[in-house]
Amino acid sequence: MLSKPISEVAAEFNPDDRCTPSYVRVPGSYPKVKSSGKTAIGEEVLNDSWVSIISGSEDYSFKLMRKNQYEEALFRCEDDRFELDMCIETNASTLRKLRPLRDLFAGMSPEDRALWRLPEGELGAIHFRAVERIYGDQGPQIVELLKKNPTVAIPVIIVRLEQKEAEWYRV
Repeated sequence: MLSKPISEVAAEFNPDDRCTPSYVRVPGSYPKVKSSGKTAIGEEVLNDSWVSIISGSEDYSFKLMRKNQYEEALFRCEDDRFELDMCIETNASTLRKLRPLRDLFAGMSPEDRALWRLPEGELGAIHFRAVERIYGDQGPQIVELLKKNPTVAIPVIIVRLEQKEAEWYRV
């Protein structure tokens, strides 16, 4: 049983182990993956006992399905919309991280501002990638400036992120 995917094992379940055609209870004998990052609230609210399985026509790959020109255009449009939504959200996440930093050093003296550095781990790869995306070919240089002199770079980057946010919402 351990060498089979859960969707194949599900065929062997009795009907009482199904809450819907596509959700089944994970059998007690199936290995449970442990999460080292789950908090107490996560233990309470996250689902560890039910799993979604493939049923019926969902089992076919999208690549194998025949599509006409309208379906192709629809899939392309959905992909483009998804990519735009991801850009908007990473941009918003970066703004949520940078604005408090700008406010933090806005009241500092010029000497303190010159010495202030971006705290280690304050921004993640997603935030740096969002900055690189809006600056295009100059993105890596802007990220480097952000790391070296954040008190000068952050206000400028925030203005540019806000411009892009407004532009993307108009699309």
